[in-house]
Amino acid sequence: MRTESLAFTLARTLGELGIDYMLVGSFASSQYSFPRSTKDADFVIDVPPGQIGRLYESLEGEWTIDSQITFESITGSKKLELRHPGTKFLIELFFLTDDPHHRERWARRQQRRVGEEFLWFPSPEDVIIQKLRWGRPKDLDDSTAVISVQASALDFPYIEKWCRQHGTLDRLEAIRAQLPPDLGGTGPP
Repeated sequence: MRTESLAFTLARTLGELGIDYMLVGSFASSQYSFPRSTKDADFVIDVPPGQIGRLYESLEGEWTIDSQITFESITGSKKLELRHPGTKFLIELFFLTDDPHHRERWARRQQRRVGEEFLWFPSPEDVIIQKLRWGRPKDLDDSTAVISVQASALDFPYIEKWCRQHGTLDRLEAIRAQLPPDLGGTGPP
């Protein structure tokens, strides 16, 4: 089974359970730039009280669930890890937090058509902001790709506001200095 199919199947399951979600990480950056291969899918979920048990039940058998909720240190998110038997594919389910940017990113999420599916994604600006916040080389590459493809449609003051708050404005400026103005950059044409 293709990794996209696994992520889309999980998105359908979440929808059927009434659990709001958005697909983030490399799946989100690929929506706004260039596809790249990945061995995982990341979701942010907002689980109503009492629904976590139903989620476990619905995934049992199809997924191996790490029953230990772990803590992600950069943003303070709690997460569950799911593995698909027979593949090395990992899905991380991050619980929506009270982090101000997480809440605003959630409020700005967008439904987009992917093949026959309608899936929820963060806005391109919020993909950039979160990728800059992570700051890993592949995240910076994803930010560069989203900026260069979406340049004319991006709300740069919004991005800059959050980068200032997160202390990542230098990362944004370094990326934009490498790109020509027609690709969202501040560098030479």
